[in-house]
Amino acid sequence: MQLVEQKSVQFEGSELLVARTSNDKIYVAIKWVCLGIGLTDGQYQNQTRKINDDVVLCKGVAKLQLPTPGGTQDVLCIEIDYLPLWLAKINANIIENFIVKEKLVNYQLRAKDVLSNAFLPQAKTPQTELEALAALGNAVSLMANQMIQAQQKVEVLETKVTNIQEAFDPELHDKPWRTWVKTSISRLAKSKGGYADDYQTTYANLYALLEQRAGCRLTERLNNRKERARRLGLPKSGVEKLNHIDVIEADKRLKEIFTSLIREALVAIA
Repeated sequence: MQLVEQKSVQFEGSELLVARTSNDKIYVAIKWVCLGIGLTDGQYQNQTRKINDDVVLCKGVAKLQLPTPGGTQDVLCIEIDYLPLWLAKINANIIENFIVKEKLVNYQLRAKDVLSNAFLPQAKTPQTELEALAALGNAVSLMANQMIQAQQKVEVLETKVTNIQEAFDPELHDKPWRTWVKTSISRLAKSKGGYADDYQTTYANLYALLEQRAGCRLTERLNNRKERARRLGLPKSGVEKLNHIDVIEADKRLKEIFTSLIREALVAIA
């Protein structure tokens, strides 16, 4: 990892030493941040210990050779993606100095964005009418792309709303329960690809969840129902057509639980 660019960035009345490395990551010198906030040298030393001891923060620490007023030195830095987490761990409520406390809060809220923006390419001011027209065209094109992306997001949100609405569709008033189940299973299967196996897997998963939640054995209940149907003289073709949905629909408790499971699954894919 090599140093590519170094800057001094003004923030809250102080200069922060910031560097960009060859892996395109941005680091800020920890001591400069502590001095900018107004922490004492002892508090700075305490913060470096805490950062190095933290299992997460230590992953964002690096020593970079940076030019300083005292010459080129190894400077302990932290990647700015880890900066908000580090600063959030400093409890502003225990700091008595109001100015220091206010600066800490501002650093916690804004420092990362300011340091990131320091390395963004600066827009070139158009010098000629042709350049101005080109810049306008680029702006219009960018706006058009943003509008397309916004429309796509709206369509995604509308789909999610539809899924949630259908999950809580009052089927007893609008459509038969079996029709609602079939439509819902179809939507769940299509979210996985819509192949034949997806439909079978969706049913199987819901049946397994139902058995777990209701503490029942669907296949055993189905076999018992078929046996009763045979004894009552139902034709063989009619017996063979009996399925798990028949068992569920005939039991009020199973029907309610199965309906809840389907609704939960629909909300999950919304």
